[in-house]
Amino acid sequence: MRGWLPICWVPLAPVLRTRPCAVPDRVPYPTVCRTIDPQRENQVAARTGGGLSCRTMANPIIELSNVRKSFALPSGETVNVLDIERFAIAEGEHSVLEGQSGSGKSTLLNVISGIMRADAGRVVVDSIDLTRLSEAQRDRVRADKLGLVFQQFNLLPGFTALENVLVAMTFGSGRLDRDRGVQLLKAVGLSDRLHHKPAALSVGQQQRVAVARALANRPRVILADEPTASIDASHQQQVIDLLRNTCSEQGIALLVVTHAVEVATQFPSRRRLESFNRAALATEK
Repeated sequence: MRGWLPICWVPLAPVLRTRPCAVPDRVPYPTVCRTIDPQRENQVAARTGGGLSCRTMANPIIELSNVRKSFALPSGETVNVLDIERFAIAEGEHSVLEGQSGSGKSTLLNVISGIMRADAGRVVVDSIDLTRLSEAQRDRVRADKLGLVFQQFNLLPGFTALENVLVAMTFGSGRLDRDRGVQLLKAVGLSDRLHHKPAALSVGQQQRVAVARALANRPRVILADEPTASIDASHQQQVIDLLRNTCSEQGIALLVVTHAVEVATQFPSRRRLESFNRAALATEK
């Protein structure tokens, strides 16, 4: 199976940037030991709009420190997209990220997931500093620690619903578990669609397959980028309930990017990117 996966996977879902044949079975992850300065942490909390500092947050599963990310335009001009002193998500926390279009929300998710490398700073996921890893190591961390739900689903059109979930497992460090794949699809209400390809599924059913796939490797965090944007209003609540209930049951942290106020108001924690991303503030001025 591994012999032909890269041919199918990379062109159809390039955002995952996975190359399983190039990644060793076990990648050593440099871990991070943090020394906390209480006075500094309280000052940071005050500057970032009263959000939880790392000192008051029990065991952050995601922690960004002094992260910057910029892009060069064809004209030679540099556009600063991220300039974040501190951002953190606690273990099991459910939070929504809001912000204007172009404020850097998707870029932030890409940096957290290791799809993009930060220009400066630290990006720590479950005590692993992604900025110290090679691309192959970041791929492995993403497969093992994070579940990604995209607006456009990124399902493999030639594979059935079950095969899409099983393919995700091949990129992690665990074994291929067909029974788990079946159970995940049953949990999202697709027990009768296991062997249907994406073209034979409704938009809502495709999104549920994407959620099941994101849970395949027992992630510590789910990152969802506008998960309801491509779904009609009648199915939006179903997807949000599915994400929140499943993550709550399994103790998984959840970070959702959304423009929908009706979605954001359902979350106990709401973050506005402009409140802690200095690059977004500079753009507004």
